[in-house]
Amino acid sequence: MKDYKKMWSDKEIDTTPRYVIEGSVVDEVWTLSSIVATNFGGDAKNFIFEGSFDDCQSKLEQMKALDEHSRLCQELDNKMQEGE
Repeated sequence: MKDYKKMWSDKEIDTTPRYVIEGSVVDEVWTLSSIVATNFGGDAKNFIFEGSFDDCQSKLEQMKALDEHSRLCQELDNKMQEGE
């Protein structure tokens, strides 16, 4: 299994996404994005969802739950590999 945290440099980076909800000045459209640290000299901003503020908050909670699920799966995978 590749270690994507160290794939492009020797420096380990925190790849845990941060989330941001931004509003449009013109209309009532809100955008949910994730911001992830990269080792290319800056952060990557990734579009996730566009809609009402309440809908963006709902998607944000879903994304946080998926992140936690992914973290738990990775921990389980690591424990299984250690036991081999």
